Amino acid sequence: MKRKFILLVAFLSFISISSLAYADMHKMKEKHYGKGMKMEDSKGYKKNDLKSMFFKKTKMILKEAEELGLSDDQIDAVKKLKSDTKKSFIKIKSEIDTVKVDFEDAVSADEMDVSAVNSLIDKKYQLKAKKAKEIVAGMAKIKTILNEEQYTQFKDMCKNKMKEGWENKKMHKSKMMGKYDMHRKGNRMSEDDQE
Repeated sequence: MKRKFILLVAFLSFISISSLAYADMHKMKEKHYGKGMKMEDSKGYKKNDLKSMFFKKTKMILKEAEELGLSDDQIDAVKKLKSDTKKSFIKIKSEIDTVKVDFEDAVSADEMDVSAVNSLIDKKYQLKAKKAKEIVAGMAKIKTILNEEQYTQFKDMCKNKMKEGWENKKMHKSKMMGKYDMHRKGNRMSEDDQE
């Protein structure tokens, strides 16, 4: 009896220590590598979706308005387009959230009405399609607000920004690899490096 008790205590101790060690190891990995790649920017937009592209374009146009030679009317039109689109997204998101709640209720009901669930699924994706179509319409509207010369200049600015971004990314990566190489070599420096 005593022996079984001791074995049980030892086994439980082993399990608790193992789980603590695993949790600490996981925290160390997160600390070292981060929690994974962020797929959203600081405003919560996904990095490569239409919504993000639209708002980044409007932000850049407003930021570079002077260089693009925008009139006050054009600036106001871009601001209004951005604001109207944002308001529309808020409305659509709330409708989608409502449909999600209705869907969860319908699925968890004692007797599920399959046709009602299917109609909720259809409604959700119709709203998402509406959102995507509004973004595309907004992007098209930007082209009508700017004249041809301004839009061409804006596209060139975007290309340059992307090029700068890639160069900065490469430079950052090479710096990180340099730190990695130094760490891997044990921070040993040659006599030439120390001078």
